[in-house]
Amino acid sequence: MEQRGHLVITIVGARGLEKKGMLSGKPDTYVTVSLFKQKIKTKIVRQSIAPTWDYEFKIQLPHKMTKNEVIAAELLDHSRFTADRCLGRVEVTISDVPEGEVKDEWLQLYKKKEKGVTDDKNEKTDIEIRLKILYYSTEEKVSLADFDLLAVLGKGKFGKVMQVKKKDNQQVYAMKVLRKEVMMDGDMIEHLKSEAQIMKTISHPYTISLKYSFQDEQNLYFVMDYISGGELFFHLRKEGVFKEDRVKFYASQLVLAIAHLHTHNIIYRDLKPENILLDKKGNIRLTDFGLSKEVDPEKLTNTVCGTSYCFAPELLKKKGYGKDVDWWALGIIMYEMLTGLPPFYSENKNSMFQKILTEDPKYPKFISNEAQHLMASLLQKDPTKRLGYGKEDGELVKAHPFFKGVDWDKLLRKDIKAPFKPKVKDDSDLSQFDQEFTREKPQIENTNKTFEDFEGFSFVNSALADGLIIDGHPAQFN
Repeated sequence: MEQRGHLVITIVGARGLEKKGMLSGKPDTYVTVSLFKQKIKTKIVRQSIAPTWDYEFKIQLPHKMTKNEVIAAELLDHSRFTADRCLGRVEVTISDVPEGEVKDEWLQLYKKKEKGVTDDKNEKTDIEIRLKILYYSTEEKVSLADFDLLAVLGKGKFGKVMQVKKKDNQQVYAMKVLRKEVMMDGDMIEHLKSEAQIMKTISHPYTISLKYSFQDEQNLYFVMDYISGGELFFHLRKEGVFKEDRVKFYASQLVLAIAHLHTHNIIYRDLKPENILLDKKGNIRLTDFGLSKEVDPEKLTNTVCGTSYCFAPELLKKKGYGKDVDWWALGIIMYEMLTGLPPFYSENKNSMFQKILTEDPKYPKFISNEAQHLMASLLQKDPTKRLGYGKEDGELVKAHPFFKGVDWDKLLRKDIKAPFKPKVKDDSDLSQFDQEFTREKPQIENTNKTFEDFEGFSFVNSALADGLIIDGHPAQFN
């Protein structure tokens, strides 16, 4: 179970302001405390050389604190006419605070360094402030009761996905709810364990991040980023086709995401427009790792899974396959985005599979030579001749002329403006999701059937920056 840290800090008072030469007249003072890019401020005590604040605040941290984290306190003299003047500063390292005990001390302030001063001397002042600091940690347990159910985003054979809001930090998430009743098949349990482990492992700008996972007697719950721009499939169905520069943008980001998975020896195995989300700025996020698998890079895997029109030839031949099936699927998706349909699509699956095994795609004349060559290289039926094959993997794909001019470092930082930006009002907007689902009442159905816990399923992401709570309210980061 994940540990969560808690801080209780009391700013009691100050002394030493009456020392000769320190101030002219009685000051109006207040204290600021900085931690995790947050600044908490006391009220102003006016006309006092021994101000008392007795101001207490509580911070619920997103994880158990590391020993090198610092609490910085500053005493300031308030002025109505000029900038407030810092009278002194002190820092307390968390390692100096015994866990579970109150650290109650008068701390001497040091003069704050002026901008441009580089010497290491910390000049003491005659002023002291009294701080009380209590640090303790608890095990964080998350359950359905911690969330408000807002809307249904989609439904499938095994459960549904809902938009939810966590009650303590007011953060909006997507919650995937899977019914244990339909997950009890041996293969499904293995897929589930694999999905949970993979989502705990990966962290990339273009993949969905797992925040929490937990369970009750009937269901399993994955809580992930909520991405308000909707599925790429939704936009492609609405517009029919995308222009080539837009396809290039999405394909570039997918290359980075797929290559990242491959560096962790993970085959995605279900690349399709329905599993690609757009955020509010128009960047992609790869989601749904239910069919992904961590593999031995020296061996092939054999399970036939995925979406039929994206099957690679080696998967259909049932002779084993590797990560190269993901590069085949990228070629399929590019073709679908440019033309509106996959290259081998047929309503008759046998006919479609035969085309995948024996036919080459037909490219419309409006597609550039570079795009045609890239897709032909990705849709090589022999995986050993396919672009991306071997240890160089995504580097080979990135080097293709179609991607000429792409600044991969800037793209990884999300510093390249997207060619299309979904029309969303805010991070919780539902307008880009199908109303067939969003109009439905969000609820968890009770089947009256109970099942044992799945061992090792529960998880809290220790890197949750949005989990910082100050006095019961979510922190707003600068």
